[in-house]
Amino acid sequence: MSSNSLGKISYILGEPALEEAVLNQMQQLKCIFNVESNLMDNMPYDLLFQRGINVGTTGAIFAQPVAELGLGQAL
Repeated sequence: MSSNSLGKISYILGEPALEEAVLNQMQQLKCIFNVESNLMDNMPYDLLFQRGINVGTTGAIFAQPVAELGLGQAL
């Protein structure tokens, strides 16, 4: 992807490995929707937060079903 295209990206859906040099080209980036919900150490989160780029995750949505499954299996 060319640096010209990178400058037009506003949102990312997924969990791509991003280096600081690539993020510096993404001047329009507003949010990364992390669909893995594990916040792997594959992007500079400190830099994202300093730039006001949100990182959303779905992790909490699975908490209750996992707890119920665990309790059900224990019984």
